[in-house]
Amino acid sequence: MQANFDASLARLDSMSTVHTGMESMLTEKNNEIAKVKAEIRSILNKKNATAAELGRAKTLIASLNEKITSMEADIAQLKQDNQLLTNDNVVLKQEKETFNKGSGCNYRSEAIT
Repeated sequence: MQANFDASLARLDSMSTVHTGMESMLTEKNNEIAKVKAEIRSILNKKNATAAELGRAKTLIASLNEKITSMEADIAQLKQDNQLLTNDNVVLKQEKETFNKGSGCNYRSEAIT
């Protein structure tokens, strides 16, 4: 039973690491989007923007839409990962309680609660 519990903890830790990495990636993408938005605004706010600048703005808008679509997919993945982590946490709490009852141990871990 201890080995099963340890394996569950390792799986949860692995999922947490992946989740943290994806959050970091989303932050990076958010920063990239902010830069593109600022450049687009700068071009569109020019009264006498050249055709080349307007072409650049059009390209940037297409790029922005691609980044937003990618970010939406990443957010959906994060939501799914979060649900899996929540489910794993519930299972781990149940396993911990079962293990503690079976071993007569009153060990409490704040990392799982």
